[in-house]
Amino acid sequence: MSDYLKNKKVIFVTNILGNGGAGRVMATIANYLAHKKYNVEILSFLDNYETYDIHNEIKNKVIYCKSKNSVLKKIERIIRLRKIIKANKEAVIISFEYFVNMQTIVATLGLKNKVIISERNDPSQQGNRFILDKMRGLLYRFADILVCQTEDAKNYFSKEVQRKSTIILNPIMPNLPQRFVGSRKKEIVTFCRIEPQKNLKMMIDAFVLLNKEHPEYTLSIYGDGSKKEELKVLYANEDNDVSCALEFMIHR
Repeated sequence: MSDYLKNKKVIFVTNILGNGGAGRVMATIANYLAHKKYNVEILSFLDNYETYDIHNEIKNKVIYCKSKNSVLKKIERIIRLRKIIKANKEAVIISFEYFVNMQTIVATLGLKNKVIISERNDPSQQGNRFILDKMRGLLYRFADILVCQTEDAKNYFSKEVQRKSTIILNPIMPNLPQRFVGSRKKEIVTFCRIEPQKNLKMMIDAFVLLNKEHPEYTLSIYGDGSKKEELKVLYANEDNDVSCALEFMIHR
């Protein structure tokens, strides 16, 4: 993969540069490359969010679309994205998330740019409607490298796609706090978007079993999302001690 970066020009493509793990990982990698004197540019589809901090030499652009129709907007976005990439013939293109990957691959068809795509979630749970899944499987064959986070994610794809796949774990940010030493609270904490793909119900069900044997423990969920109120209602009828041990918090 290092041979792909010999020209030191990298264009990242993402839906958003914030509000989730994919944006954090992209920001971490982009900042590292910028620190190593790479010419880095980030192209985002959306801007109505708070972005992660990025190196002051990284060019951060949003691909704005005039179309309101979702299909026409995707077509317009692909056209605009292709125009930018054609003007950067030596750049390596790196995209995150399956729906961004698919649009990026279409935008680069016939161009000489190397294209690296990355699956950031369980592919069996993302875009798994039949037609979309088939389209993804077809388009991924045109990428130069597919990066997955787990062996299971890699094995989900066809043998042809697997042959050009690699597994890279999430990077660790350099500014992590020092490991805490001392007496700990009996509290389990998770930070995430409260969305179906996070499967918080499974985690809470596991905590309910733990709590029956260890009622002194609490579970705190920091985050926000479409399933927050649904989870609150779902567990409101649990045993009172268990309900009190669940805390849903919004952390920004």
